[in-house]
This record gives sequence, C-alpha cells and structure tokens, in this order.
Amino acid sequence: SDVYKRQFLVSIIFTAEAQVTHTFTYGSRKGVFTNGRTKANCPAYSGSNELYNKQDSSHLENGPIPVGRWIVDSFYRNHDRFGPFVFHLSPKFGTDCKDRHQFYIIQDTHSHKFSASNGSIVLPFNCRKNISKGDYVIVKASISVSYTHLTLPTIYSV
Repeated sequence: SDVYKRQFLVSIIFTAEAQVTHTFTYGSRKGVFTNGRTKANCPAYSGSNELYNKQDSSHLENGPIPVGRWIVDSFYRNHDRFGPFVFHLSPKFGTDCKDRHQFYIIQDTHSHKFSASNGSIVLPFNCRKNISKGDYVIVKASISVSYTHLTLPTIYSV
C-alpha cells in the first residue's frame, strides 16, 4: 500500500512538471510576437489588408485579434484550412472578443503574403514550433521591444 502511494505521488509530480506552460506576448501595433521564456522576437501580423495590425479595428470581421489574454487550447499538426502547426486560441475570462470567434496562430499564405489573417496571429514556422497546447498568449496594442534581430514584414500595395 505504501509503495503504491509513493508511485502515485511520483507520477503526479512528473505529470505536473511535464505540463509547464509558457507565456507569449503579441504586440499588434508593432507586429511583434515575443517568447516569454527565451525573449526571442518574431515578426507577426493579425488582420488582413488595410486592417493589418490596426488594433482599433479589432471589432471588424477582418481586423486583428482583440487585446486580452488567450490560451492555446488545441494543436493541429496539419489543419485542413490553415496548413501545418496551427494552434486554436480561446479567450481567458475578461477578454472582450468583440463578438468574434475562431482565432488561431497560423502560417502566412505562399501566394498572397500578408493576407492569411482575418483575426488570427500569423507567425513563421520557426516561432510556431515553440508553442504548445496550454500556453498563454497576451495580446497588447503595443510592446517595447529591441529590434536588433528583428525583421518586420513590409506590405506592398499594387
């Protein structure tokens, strides 16, 4: 009986350690996604066309993801619509979704750059691979960031 109790306690400890969550921050005005663990910055965007990274448009259908706290609640190795390494985001209590839903972390399109998002956060693969189910994403209108190793995307109009 004592052996069983010790094995049970050890398994709880290992399970708790295996479920460590991380926090990422997305500054929508500057288009920067920051890994809270490594402090690495990645170029990112949310919203499409003229609403690209314009936080005051987060209430509109193709506007950026609203400011607030989000949790990564699902991981798709290969999503039918968005491709590989896709994460679904659910709002934490207190986040105003502006009557919108279905926010993800996705890749950009290959043919029409900077047009993949209608609210989802678009990140390159090297940044998405560090995200796990259960992680948190804090969306802010802007964040302070060092631009030493950051290349922000440029939008070209035709």
